[in-house]
Amino acid sequence: MEEFEFFPELPKELRLLIWETALGLEEPRIVSIQQKCLKKTIGAWEKENNAIWPPLDRRTHPRQAGRAERTGYASKAQLEEQGRRARGWISKLSGRSYKKASLMGVACNTPPPSLLLVSHEARDVALKRYSLILACPQSNPETYFDFTLDTLYMTWRNFNRYRLKPTSPAPQLDVWNGFIDFDNLFKVERLAIQVISSRKTHFDEKRVAEVLRVFPSVKQLSLVAQHYHDSNLSALEQSDLCLTDDPIDVEEAFNAYHNFEYNEDEFHSYYGFWTLPVIQESTLLPRKTRAELEELQKDCERTIGEIDERIAEAEEGMWDNEYDMYEPNSE
Repeated sequence: MEEFEFFPELPKELRLLIWETALGLEEPRIVSIQQKCLKKTIGAWEKENNAIWPPLDRRTHPRQAGRAERTGYASKAQLEEQGRRARGWISKLSGRSYKKASLMGVACNTPPPSLLLVSHEARDVALKRYSLILACPQSNPETYFDFTLDTLYMTWRNFNRYRLKPTSPAPQLDVWNGFIDFDNLFKVERLAIQVISSRKTHFDEKRVAEVLRVFPSVKQLSLVAQHYHDSNLSALEQSDLCLTDDPIDVEEAFNAYHNFEYNEDEFHSYYGFWTLPVIQESTLLPRKTRAELEELQKDCERTIGEIDERIAEAEEGMWDNEYDMYEPNSE
């Protein structure tokens, strides 16, 4: 692609208009997040803050104390009990004191939108739509997210650092090393959660409801039965994901759907009075792979069409020959 070397010389108003147009062309993204270990340990945090981890007070966990009544979160006493369980679980997992375990942040597996990387001018335009979200007590946010278009994607494997068994990632999201930018959590409207095909994971209504409690404004929930990885693609191409209703592996998708038969009454019993989001069952795959599959499908349809035409021509010729055989001789 050739560069337009005179672009910087264009009037600023025109350049901004071009950046605004480019921003409007950005496609919805599937934004994948996961835990990451920080250098600071829990013991170092406790010593620095003269407090017991996990943080529950306003100074280290803003608005924690006042949000229970407003959002339906656990009470302070319940949070303290969760904290005691968290410390015990981490000690059991690590085989040593929880104080030596690392604090956690949240990393983003999805590259930022390209417009944020072009120039300061383009970045300023892009930031009108993209926000940095998912800040943790000791970690700055890394996830660029468009609340109007993007879907936040989570799997239990990506939030399984301090878990005894694969269940819901909600406790990690909520309290233990949880998010502190609560206003942003309330803006997330599209969420995708991977559903594992094995019943041993116990990823049921209760677990999904726990996650929805962290993101209470979700309007569309995608249950991902299969995340298809294409080993022929680069890491960058693998990270450009999209959702589809068509399973790549039909048997795996069927097993996952069969093992997660959600019940609306069950959801309400775990959450309270709320509006259940639109739930769809999907397959996740790289955008490039979907494009290749769609092209293969078109090629297949064209080939079938050509075969049908040849069969029709052959049948027509066969009937013409039979007609010629039985046509009376005019002599």
